[in-house]
Amino acid sequence: MPFIAFSTICALIFQSTNFRNGTLIGTFSLLNGRCKVNNGRMKYMMTLANGVTVKNAILDTPGMGIYCEGNCILQNIYYKKLCYHAAGFGFKTGRKSTPYTYQVIGGAGIGSPDKYFTQSGHGTTIINGFCSAGKFGKLFCSCGNCPHQCQRNAKISNSLLMGPGLTIASLNSNYGDKITISNVTLFGQKSLRTKISFACQEYKALTFMTPKMTPTASYTPSQSARGKSCAYSRPSIRIAN
Repeated sequence: MPFIAFSTICALIFQSTNFRNGTLIGTFSLLNGRCKVNNGRMKYMMTLANGVTVKNAILDTPGMGIYCEGNCILQNIYYKKLCYHAAGFGFKTGRKSTPYTYQVIGGAGIGSPDKYFTQSGHGTTIINGFCSAGKFGKLFCSCGNCPHQCQRNAKISNSLLMGPGLTIASLNSNYGDKITISNVTLFGQKSLRTKISFACQEYKALTFMTPKMTPTASYTPSQSARGKSCAYSRPSIRIAN
């Protein structure tokens, strides 16, 4: 039967794990304060070693979410309430030049106060069959102010999204990021309360923090994208209503 467990520390997971639809709830100790995006003291609920798959879990207030140190698969993970990101895709110290593949297969969320999935490592993020309904900033973000910058790629397919949201993906054109989008369906585009403003945005990434970054190019869901990083045809995104 599905279980409910309370997580107080960041768990380092070395073996693939099936949570069998159990619920993991972040406690005050994991959050180190409130479940707020500007709380800089939160911990990751779990860190996945290179090559680990986790599947069939419900995450509730998971602090910083999940962090992947290398290749990973997040399969059928449901994000009930996020405090920051759903997952961060990075690398283990000393392995920053290694290209990894980060996969999101299925799963769903009911909004994110910031981004769902953010990539700081070298390689490719694959999002296939993800569903989102609720306010979010970005579905995918190539880190724009990480100390280590590199080319990153994203593939987003077979996903259903409803906002309100800023953008499906943001990429760093000055580092050669690329994206592939196919069979993505948007709902609620006729209402400002559920509209996703942009399908793809390009930025010039930095290697230091800055209060605000401004996109150099933005493409709405009804446009074909012909940018340096955002490049795909209009039929890649379907507007249902």
